[in-house]
Amino acid sequence: MGTLLELDLTRGVLETPPASPVAAFRARHLPTLRELVGALRKGSRDDSVVGVVAHLGAHRLSLAQVQELREAVADFRTSGKPAVAWTESFGEAGQGTVPYYLATAFDEIWLQPSGDLAITGVTVQAVFVRGALDKAGVIPQFGKRREYKTAADTFTEKEMTAPAREMASRLAESAYEQIVEGIAVRRRLDTARVRELVDSAPLPAQDGLDAGLVDRLGYRSDVYDELEKQLQYDDRLLAERYIRRGPRTVDELRKTFPWPQKPLVAVVRVTGGISVGRNSNSPMGGPGSGSDTIGAALRAVTDNDHVKAVVLRVDSPGGSYVASDAIRNEVLRLRSTGRPVKSEAKRS
Repeated sequence: MGTLLELDLTRGVLETPPASPVAAFRARHLPTLRELVGALRKGSRDDSVVGVVAHLGAHRLSLAQVQELREAVADFRTSGKPAVAWTESFGEAGQGTVPYYLATAFDEIWLQPSGDLAITGVTVQAVFVRGALDKAGVIPQFGKRREYKTAADTFTEKEMTAPAREMASRLAESAYEQIVEGIAVRRRLDTARVRELVDSAPLPAQDGLDAGLVDRLGYRSDVYDELEKQLQYDDRLLAERYIRRGPRTVDELRKTFPWPQKPLVAVVRVTGGISVGRNSNSPMGGPGSGSDTIGAALRAVTDNDHVKAVVLRVDSPGGSYVASDAIRNEVLRLRSTGRPVKSEAKRS
């Protein structure tokens, strides 16, 4: 008997913990990406965990989050424990490509018989309000450093400029290539065949089964009935609750002691728009990264001899050139100590 880990990915995932009480209240039922990854890695080494089942659904996760979860699922699978994904539908009106890409990391994919495989590819959207501003008599005035700096286009243009379209198209093509290759490898299909299936999507559940895109057709009860037969678990636990609960044995408790301190890999997060000053959190605009706060974090890392490498995780649409340059200077100062710094840019 043991514990079956559950991942409910239909609600979405927080990139970072909420920065304010109001944000924390709104997101009180959402796990962080770090919690899910940590739970999968811990569960792979925990003899009491017998497997993992994930409920996938709407397009609530970014491509970068999915890529990180795919790696964590792959790490879990090396333990020999089963990993199963199920869903009612991979999109009913499109937007099923990224959730399905995540599902392919699991050993087995279940799809409800009435569901669809809306793996229709990758799209890029842009919002323009210039027409509305013209009607209101507002004349936007912005300065552009280069033609590929497109943040101001939302207010100054009525449609994509040629450089903006070129940039967006290449980003979409790159994401599509990664997804097709990942699906082909995990489902043992040729990339040409995957592209053909995407071009003919959305597919009904039976067609997806016949094409080898899913393994079983069934409802939620069918999935859990089958897992109970295979694994004979006596407990089910959401991944975030599993990682949050305290140590239950003396050995687990000993592992939580900070002494002696081992070498560390530090993660510094740059989330939201970048500005001069301290980090901010706007009810309308969400979190923002200030050069003072990020710079202080990088200096603290530089001064900590236990930190042997750093990951700069960037989840930002951009922002102030001056603030970005200040952060860049701190990164160069850190690199001058000889420690590697890896930049991990999130691609939504």
